[in-house]
Amino acid sequence: MKIPRFMLITPPGVGRRTKPIRELLLHPDLASVPPASWMLQWRDPDSRSDKESASQAGAGVSVVPASPPHAGIPASAGSPANMDTCALLELRSELETRGWNEGRGPIWQINAGLPGAVDTAQRLKAGLHLPESAPLPIGIDKVHGPVGRSTHSLDAARAAEQEGVDYLIFGPIFATPSKAAYGTPQGLKQLQKVTAAVSVPVLAVGGIDLKRVAKCVDAGAHGVAVIREVWDSQEPSEMLLRLVAAADPGAFSARGTSSAADGDAGSGDAVPSADPDAVELPIEDFIDLHYFRPKEILDVVDAYLEAAQEAGFTEVRLIHGKGKGFQRDRIQTMLDSHARVDSFRDAPAHRGHWGATIVTLVKSSR
Repeated sequence: MKIPRFMLITPPGVGRRTKPIRELLLHPDLASVPPASWMLQWRDPDSRSDKESASQAGAGVSVVPASPPHAGIPASAGSPANMDTCALLELRSELETRGWNEGRGPIWQINAGLPGAVDTAQRLKAGLHLPESAPLPIGIDKVHGPVGRSTHSLDAARAAEQEGVDYLIFGPIFATPSKAAYGTPQGLKQLQKVTAAVSVPVLAVGGIDLKRVAKCVDAGAHGVAVIREVWDSQEPSEMLLRLVAAADPGAFSARGTSSAADGDAGSGDAVPSADPDAVELPIEDFIDLHYFRPKEILDVVDAYLEAAQEAGFTEVRLIHGKGKGFQRDRIQTMLDSHARVDSFRDAPAHRGHWGATIVTLVKSSR
């Protein structure tokens, strides 16, 4: 089972207040994120740590103490046990009515601390995530997605691997309020020991920001799990894009088509590159500029417009993000005098608003 290299964990205390998550998942910028290239873990909304989730996961739940997750354990009956789980089901239903399907967006992971977690995961065709000390619940073999476990020591990581889980989360690597209950951060050296000792993918968690992603990967982590870096950001969607790209740059270069939210993807030649090691991307009717260094942006836009015009596009979308508007101003100043540009305007609200620019190209003479 292929495990994405990035996981976003829902903030504590969400409960039925799913608005921040709904707004993030429906944001037009996320249409550029390849399907199943990240995971969204919906954790127990009322707990601040996996320790609390673990105690709830074991309360009133039938468990199989020593069976591997895929050992054919009989499925449990019942329905979601509280309003928070119902809110999750309602959210997924709403997303599907707006064009979502299994092939779009993240892989959903349900934390076992949620009452009725196994049943909910089955209904949503989602995965299941277990706190470190939570027993394996009955019905886990019926879960559609990956099964993972949080760990906070080398011994726990080894034990979880023996259970047969699909991935591990290990941490906290750096100091963070959400993991303060676990004491002194593990650090990169301990992360390196864990990744060397187990064969399953390990996601680093705890104090992970954009600058620390590469350090964790260099220490052997398969990827990272993040909470505050996204939810505390002024532009959560933009930060999410940056983190996914930092954890797995190949996810975007491997993508060949845009999602339905961007209309039909065009075909044609690839963006030219002077770098012999660069991966060439098929030309589409949009380009996401979040994954290029700031000093490269104008050159990338220029090369893209040339290739898009040659491919026969008459209108394209440049996704530059909102932020403070710096990149938008730079790009639109360039477009104002560009020979290949007939006109340009901010995108409509459902396509990124002023976080993207719609460009009408001069018709190619060929």
